[in-house]
Amino acid sequence: IAISESIKDSDVSLKQFTKEQIAALENRIQEKDLGDGLKPYAKCIIRKKEIVIKPEEVVRQLFTQKLIEEYNYPKERIEFEKIVQMGRESDNRADIVIYEDDHKTAPYIVIECKAVGKKKVKGQLENYCKNLGASIAVETDGGEIKEFYYNRQSAKNKNYKLEKIDRLPKFNETLDDILN
Repeated sequence: IAISESIKDSDVSLKQFTKEQIAALENRIQEKDLGDGLKPYAKCIIRKKEIVIKPEEVVRQLFTQKLIEEYNYPKERIEFEKIVQMGRESDNRADIVIYEDDHKTAPYIVIECKAVGKKKVKGQLENYCKNLGASIAVETDGGEIKEFYYNRQSAKNKNYKLEKIDRLPKFNETLDDILN
């Protein structure tokens, strides 16, 4: 089943993914009718269960494949839909979280799969980094990617804020490697 059907009429793109990555996801997609009409489903690369393939999910699955294949992050350190406690609100969920450790106790990177460049997304990522203790934030819509690091010591205004970095570190690199 072609992914292009799942993402039509949405803000997501497939520009940053290879033909092989797209084909691998398409090969996992099957249409199922669970009582509400035919919908595309695929086995999730991380959750190991069948999930509906909506536009945001297409980007999440493909970007995770990229994290594993190109950046060498182990699947065991990746979590989807991580609940982020922000005040009284508990329904906030980070799309992808990569942990520093195998026990998933220290969040390192937070990723949101949404339309890139919207001020709301950057603010959401700042809050996620602050509340999870993550050092890096990424926003992607499948076409564009913006990487940030969470500067805990902004000299300008003493507030925490996200600052642009050139690229996402690979598994064997640190944030300091990227900043220096």
